[in-house]
Amino acid sequence: MKVKRFLSLVAVVSFLVVAIDISIQDSLAVTSEAAYLDGLMGAEYVVSEPLNPIPEPTYAIDEDDIIILAKLMYGECRGIPDSDRKAAVCWVALNRVDATGYGNNLYDVVVSSGHFTGYKDSNPVWDNLYWLAKDVLYHYYAEKDGYSGCRRVIPKDYLWFYGNGRENVFRNSYKGGAVWDWSYEKFYD
Repeated sequence: MKVKRFLSLVAVVSFLVVAIDISIQDSLAVTSEAAYLDGLMGAEYVVSEPLNPIPEPTYAIDEDDIIILAKLMYGECRGIPDSDRKAAVCWVALNRVDATGYGNNLYDVVVSSGHFTGYKDSNPVWDNLYWLAKDVLYHYYAEKDGYSGCRRVIPKDYLWFYGNGRENVFRNSYKGGAVWDWSYEKFYD
């Protein structure tokens, strides 16, 4: 009798643990771009009326590039709460794609020896980093199409950053140079 009661109690507790875990995961998961933008912009943000309407870029956004940037952010800045500073890591990689001597495509730039040490092909792709990477790429390609109202969070000549234990510090020179002062408009937080 005690064994049956004990097994029943274990079954109930197991069910509750699974139900609570699923509930927590559901509340944390970002399942759509709209949900991601709601989280970034607050409840007053209306997806049908974008804050910064820009034309659809003529460049196709490659799913692989979104994944690469999401994995890059996971490795380089996942613990930083400021989404603009996370986006800046993506912009550094994209700035290097546009500069000479870093690689011919995003993957080559990111996996170059000694460049982005936090990037690993095995890094997970978190939903919030995926949608942020997609948004950065969208604005990157819109800028290439000549649109000036994109969400660029650092200038084109900022190709380097280092971590100081609290945040990433962005520079326009490998050694020395100017440190980015975050004077651009904040787009994400």
